[in-house]
Amino acid sequence: MRLLNAPSLAGTDGIAQLQQLQGDMREALSNGNYTRVRQLDDTCTVVLDKLIELHREQPGALLHTMLDLKQMYAELLRECSARPAQVC
Repeated sequence: MRLLNAPSLAGTDGIAQLQQLQGDMREALSNGNYTRVRQLDDTCTVVLDKLIELHREQPGALLHTMLDLKQMYAELLRECSARPAQVC
């Protein structure tokens, strides 16, 4: 059995991971797969905590990515308002 190494969250790799996560969340949301959105949201919380710690000294790129993520969450909230029984 071979164990896979977790991807690095340091530097641009971490930003890329967060952007991939954001893209996956957008796709799940557009497909109405709210179970997957919830799973990805839980993952996002953990990834963000780690990224904040790793980028404490140079937050520029992380800040830009987090602003994009904030917009995605605004879209999610609009969807929750439109379909509360399905989403939330």
